[in-house]
Amino acid sequence: MYNFFGYFMAVYLIVFGTILGWFIIQFRIESRLLNKNKNSNEGVNLDGT
Repeated sequence: MYNFFGYFMAVYLIVFGTILGWFIIQFRIESRLLNKNKNSNEGVNLDGT
């Protein structure tokens, strides 16, 4: 039972750590692209407005 709990916690931490890390990486890339786009093209946004 202890081994199952340890395995469950390991998988839980790996999965949620990967998801959280992925969102942090995506947010950094998106903000970097938005800043670069804002500095080079005034008034042109990625959403087309």
